[in-house]
Amino acid sequence: MSVETESMIIITNIPFQRSGPTLLSISDLFNWVIWQFPQVKENQFLGAVHPPLAGPAWYPALIQKGGKQIQVFAHLGMNFASPEEAVNYLQANKAA
Repeated sequence: MSVETESMIIITNIPFQRSGPTLLSISDLFNWVIWQFPQVKENQFLGAVHPPLAGPAWYPALIQKGGKQIQVFAHLGMNFASPEEAVNYLQANKAA
C-alpha cells in the first residue's frame, strides 16, 4: 500500500522523500525484491527495487558496491514495468 503526504511517499511503511532519491540501508528493504542483474557503473550498481505489492512497480535504484546503502528513486511520480526500464531511466537521465 502507498500513502502520500505533502513531503513524503510511504510505501509499505517506508517513508520516501518527494524532493529527491531516498538513501536507505539494504536492511530497510528486507522484504522488497532487489533486482539481481544490476549494471556496474564506477563505484555503484544501477539497479531497481520492487515493493512486496502486486503489480509492476519497479523503482530505479543506485546501490553502493559495498551493498550497505541504496538510493531509491521513488520521488519520480512514476514507476516502471520492469527493472530494465528503471535502469534505462537512470542511464537516460544521467542519474548515476
